[in-house]
Amino acid sequence: MHIEKFARLIWTKDGRFFHNGQHKQYMWGPTKTSTATEDPQRFVEMNKDWFRNGEDKIVDWVCGKHNNTILTESGKMICSGYVFYRKFNSDMRANDENYEDWPFKVPAPEGYNFAVKAFPSYKKHCVFVNWKNDDGKVRSFRIG
Repeated sequence: MHIEKFARLIWTKDGRFFHNGQHKQYMWGPTKTSTATEDPQRFVEMNKDWFRNGEDKIVDWVCGKHNNTILTESGKMICSGYVFYRKFNSDMRANDENYEDWPFKVPAPEGYNFAVKAFPSYKKHCVFVNWKNDDGKVRSFRIG
């Protein structure tokens, strides 16, 4: 569970995401599931396909100031949040819509190919991610 000033987020053991709070647009895009003016006790489940990871199981999730980051079993990094999207150059983010309101994939840093662990940053619009290369070397990178 993650709690912020204006949001509460839950990731269940079976891989489902729930949110409650008013700034969902910043983190979850145009999902039409805001709970800002509704029952503050109510959590809304996100579409299971939101991150577009297919059958690639989510193994890590962090969120920061208006952003979400997931890491998948195959070592991919996928993010959402329009403020976060704007922090990346166009060659560092990719989604089918080429638009900020939808999740986007972030490529591995040069020489690395597998995202191991993510760490949030609440003051800046970034995330720290440990990446592994083919030799097994792990290094942390600030992303965003």
